[in-house]
Amino acid sequence: LILIFQLSPSFSFSGLSQLDNGNDLSRSKLVEVDACHDTVDVSKRNNVKRHNIMFPLPSQEYKKEETSIRRWFQELIDSTAYFERLGNDSFAVPIFGNVLVSLEREHATANYDDDADRNYMRMEIIGTIDEEDFGALAAKLYESQQEDVSFSTDNTALRQLVKNHFQSIKPHPGTDASLTEDTPLLHKIGLFKDDDSWMTSIFTKGFFTWDTNLYFTNENRMKLSSLLESKTWQDSQIRSDTVTFLSKKDAIKCGVERQYEALMAIAHYLNTNLMTKWMDESPHENTSPRLPATIDHPLTNPSTIQIAEYKKGEFYVPHSDNLLLESEGRHANYRRWTAILYGNDNWDTATDGGALRIYPNVFNPRDVATTTQFEDINPANGKLLLFDSRLVHSVEKIISTEKRRIAMTLWINQPEENDGVTVDVWNDEQSKVEWYRLL
Repeated sequence: LILIFQLSPSFSFSGLSQLDNGNDLSRSKLVEVDACHDTVDVSKRNNVKRHNIMFPLPSQEYKKEETSIRRWFQELIDSTAYFERLGNDSFAVPIFGNVLVSLEREHATANYDDDADRNYMRMEIIGTIDEEDFGALAAKLYESQQEDVSFSTDNTALRQLVKNHFQSIKPHPGTDASLTEDTPLLHKIGLFKDDDSWMTSIFTKGFFTWDTNLYFTNENRMKLSSLLESKTWQDSQIRSDTVTFLSKKDAIKCGVERQYEALMAIAHYLNTNLMTKWMDESPHENTSPRLPATIDHPLTNPSTIQIAEYKKGEFYVPHSDNLLLESEGRHANYRRWTAILYGNDNWDTATDGGALRIYPNVFNPRDVATTTQFEDINPANGKLLLFDSRLVHSVEKIISTEKRRIAMTLWINQPEENDGVTVDVWNDEQSKVEWYRLL
């Protein structure tokens, strides 16, 4: 598989681009298709880019291979509602703006391959597509080929393209926190209700706890446990719990809709009551928010909440949810505040283990060895812990042979445009993009 990129001179794609500065995309008619299927001439737009993905055909019996590639292309079009068919050999991608994808056979010479004068199938992606969207589209192409057992064309180059892109990509900035505002619910369960002691604790120690009435029943815990999928991608010597990510729909099915809504409401409350004061006292925090975050409302919500379950012998070593990567001069992600709601009846850390051990004002795990200052939080049913995501904390080993420790965790984001945060969502062993890690 040979990939040729003919892009605007300012475009760079992980060092794999071959820029054709002489290419002004001058065609007799360059058509873009919008969501209404209207057509307009965009040949004079400076931000139009054209990508060619070349599939070399065998010199003998190339018609058979051509038929196979065309079949794959047809199935690709029908594989998702995000592609809109325009004909047998083309489709539009309205979600990315004005993007047209087409397939045709052509006879090419050394322009595409130094050693061949042969037939190729050329897939062209053309339109006002940015680097991030092109990476997502390339991943879709690669994944569809991986799933097609009859697709025999070498796609090593496409795999490398996708790998390079998704090993260094900005994470999702989250959703507008005002969409899940519910201050009355927060006050009803006992959060932020009486005085500013919580804010004083946040400023001095970096965390605060409340005893709420958001209790989990045995049925809730059983239903949540049934959703648990797998261990995390982290080494088992670092953490050994089992996790999944809970949507609003999942929360309703498990009977924990109220818990879900309360956690999702915290970010908006912090935006309107804490962050202005925090940034006044720490002006370096106020940089360039990435939408939907704004200067006045810098915090956003993720789309899901993590459920984590620990059983006997399981643990999570001291770590930061948003570690400062000193060699790179940036933090690991957008996480700013961590909110954890526990759901464990009659839990006693002395006999059951599983304390959330938190180290006030410690931001690097290596400093744990030299400090004796920490506090243990009992993960009792209804307990809610809010802390600075940069703080080092751990889950101590579970002692109980019968109980399982369960918790709902929400990471509240503070996305910035120029903070250098990237995330690696490529699973090299399985050759696939782990999309959930973008969230």
